[in-house]
Amino acid sequence: MSAVKAAYFGIDALRDCLNVLIEHGYEITSVFTIEDDAYDRTAEICRFAQEHHIPLHTTRVTAEDIRALEDAGVSISVTAGYPWKIPLSDTIMQLNIHPALLPVGRGAWPMPVAILKNCSSGVTLHKLARDFDRGDILLQEEIPLDRGETLVTLSEKIAQTAPRLLGEFLERPQFLWENARKQAEGEYWPEPSDEDRTISPTDSAAKAERVLRAFDGYGSLCTLGGVPIVVEEGRCLAGGGALPKEGLTLELSDGVLLITKWHPYFREITLADRSAMEAIRSRHPSELSDFTFPLLYCWRKALQLQVHIGQDFFLVKSGDSLFCPVGDAAQYIPYLKGLLALEKQLTLRFCDTAYASAIRGAFGEQAVCALCRDDCDYILENQLLESLSGGALGKRRNDFHHYSSLLPPPETEAVTKENLHHVRELSQASRAEDYPAQEEAIRHFEELGLEGVLVKRGQRYVGFALASQKEPDVMQGHFSKTMDEERGAALYTVRACSVQGMEKYSYTNLEDDMGDEGLRCFKQSLHADLISSFTIDIKEVPLFEKEMV
Repeated sequence: MSAVKAAYFGIDALRDCLNVLIEHGYEITSVFTIEDDAYDRTAEICRFAQEHHIPLHTTRVTAEDIRALEDAGVSISVTAGYPWKIPLSDTIMQLNIHPALLPVGRGAWPMPVAILKNCSSGVTLHKLARDFDRGDILLQEEIPLDRGETLVTLSEKIAQTAPRLLGEFLERPQFLWENARKQAEGEYWPEPSDEDRTISPTDSAAKAERVLRAFDGYGSLCTLGGVPIVVEEGRCLAGGGALPKEGLTLELSDGVLLITKWHPYFREITLADRSAMEAIRSRHPSELSDFTFPLLYCWRKALQLQVHIGQDFFLVKSGDSLFCPVGDAAQYIPYLKGLLALEKQLTLRFCDTAYASAIRGAFGEQAVCALCRDDCDYILENQLLESLSGGALGKRRNDFHHYSSLLPPPETEAVTKENLHHVRELSQASRAEDYPAQEEAIRHFEELGLEGVLVKRGQRYVGFALASQKEPDVMQGHFSKTMDEERGAALYTVRACSVQGMEKYSYTNLEDDMGDEGLRCFKQSLHADLISSFTIDIKEVPLFEKEMV
């Protein structure tokens, strides 16, 4: 007798539910998850699928995916932490595991809310329905909150309860499916916002302690010296009394919050940030390319980029470096000074001439500024690149003519939604160092407002270039790749993208060369103008050093 086929939608937090399916003899035909992030981990789920040669999907599930499961004979699907809406099936028994006692606690993240409200939590198995968390209830179990319950301890209880309930369901699935009960009206709990996890000086020690517990392991927020920080570890002290010398303190209405472990608040860049960040950049443009939203979004995972969006400025973090703030100096200079008081030293990268001047003016001798050759941008006049006129570009003109005269001759076409799959195929074939960023650009081509060209010879696509608008008159080149080893192929591809953009743009910014000598030589050979990029190290000067100065 063949095993019953199942599909799994989930994350690592409820990974044991996948084990329960296997223990009950189900054959897992597909695993659907999301890309790993700081909170929703998926590495174990992905590793399991890869080790067992199970098709793995990390992009949003589609109706076509569900039809493929139906065609493959899948009888049941289990969802355990998958965030995207799943299309319904007429033939698959689709159930979801929700971490609350439905119908109370509908919503994407009910665990912190239960602690903030000081009410019971639970686990509910229910049928998938057209609306989130409203399907008929199959099984559920209440989890009362203990005194001092935290997000970590509650999550552990849910992780233990969910697989046990799933196992109970799998013992008699048809009976429970047919006898599921309708949900009452209940309550929807919106996902907690930054405001919900922020502790302010007007809060009581009791309220602050509850917020700490509700976001334990994730981090609460507070503001010190004008700088938002994430409280990783802290405790509230009601009333007076001596405080330890180590750590930071936030005065509360009836006590203090003692913070022993913390970091400045930066978060992952999301597509929802595009309008705000681009609005700030349009009001305060940088000569450099590194602050355009498409570039930051495409590189956010590869470079672990995070953002802080303040009042009329934003600042990007990568490792120990900060991308220089874009915005109103009257807003970001006080923020940097507050950050310096907490961090003691800062490294700012990708500072153009104007921002370098503003920062040096504010910090004086504390700021050591140096030109960073690897981070400098190259800007080309599209008309010059089209004509390749002048003795300095003679070699490049010869390269272009050589490539143009080949048989079959190269042709170009604009990148569209319909031919984007050819860009993906070329990107996957090249597997260049910037491949992860290319994949992000291809996946979100329309949302990021990208444009570009494909190069074709005969029936074979051999290259592509992707770009976006940097400024009204400047096109921002992002990626250019060719699989053709013929002389002039790289130039032909870059030139084709710039020529296509000439109807809208006079210039093309080719970004920095990241220290790649081959890339640097190519860009220098085009005789582009260089845009200076500075790295600035700022350190807090102790009192005795100030006196010596």
